[in-house]
Amino acid sequence: MRGIELSEKCFFEKFLPLLRERLPEAEGRIAAGLVGGGSECFGFDDGISRDHDFSDGFYIWLTDEDDIKYGVELARIYRECVTPPKATCARPRHRGVVTVGEFYLPYTGRRGLPEHPAEWLDLPEQALSEATNGRVFLDNVGAFSEIRSGLTDKMPEDVLKKRLAARVITMAQSGQYNFARCLAHGEVGASRLALSEFAEAAISAAFLLNRRYAPYYKWALRALRELPRLGELADSITALLCSTDEAACRELIEEISGAVADELRRQNLSDSTSDYLEPHAYSIFKKIEDRYLRSLHIMDGGR
Repeated sequence: MRGIELSEKCFFEKFLPLLRERLPEAEGRIAAGLVGGGSECFGFDDGISRDHDFSDGFYIWLTDEDDIKYGVELARIYRECVTPPKATCARPRHRGVVTVGEFYLPYTGRRGLPEHPAEWLDLPEQALSEATNGRVFLDNVGAFSEIRSGLTDKMPEDVLKKRLAARVITMAQSGQYNFARCLAHGEVGASRLALSEFAEAAISAAFLLNRRYAPYYKWALRALRELPRLGELADSITALLCSTDEAACRELIEEISGAVADELRRQNLSDSTSDYLEPHAYSIFKKIEDRYLRSLHIMDGGR
């Protein structure tokens, strides 16, 4: 059984019956689920994943007001139901009862949604990915899910374009241009770094074109395979990173670049017909209306 399924089972079969027995008035005020860091939150855990931080734990999310009323007793009930994790990492993950604001603060730097384009651009994709993954078992108040869905659905279109322009021009510079030049200079190690830059930018671009966020690099290719658009690039990027044949790498770079360019045109994000990605980046950039975002360097696309 996957970790997220184990957590859901613990919530419904252990926690909820005990809650109804001891604190029934709190049931209508809680949200519960498993979201955040860890392979189990992405559904990627396996037998190897159980060597650290593995348990049937989950989160109980409360508003600030409900935390004052129910937080202490809910924490007691939680501890009775959940198996303590086997922690072998320097910073083990702690789950349990938290306020909605406390949960989102480490991911977004604030207790709610960003308000301005600059704040949206500053949020790391990995953090956004972890804040929107996993599964919400129930949300009787809706406060948690409102922020969760907002992080995906309310990112300003200009911020999406700014991130995409930066990723696309990085692909052009690192893959279509610098990879071959590094090899021509005899800098084989630098050419591999160029491929890594290209792959990272391509993965991020694919997620953004799906209105999703790329996760931690360890899970990026696996998550990429599940995307409805450009998911097939996972195999091409894997082949690129594993190949030592220059001609094969060049062919894969152009294949990946072409697929991204096609999707940009399909979504009316680029008007360029070029095979080279740099004109596509500038085409995206020109469509940005926000004055602050337009004032930034084209390669400044957040983290």
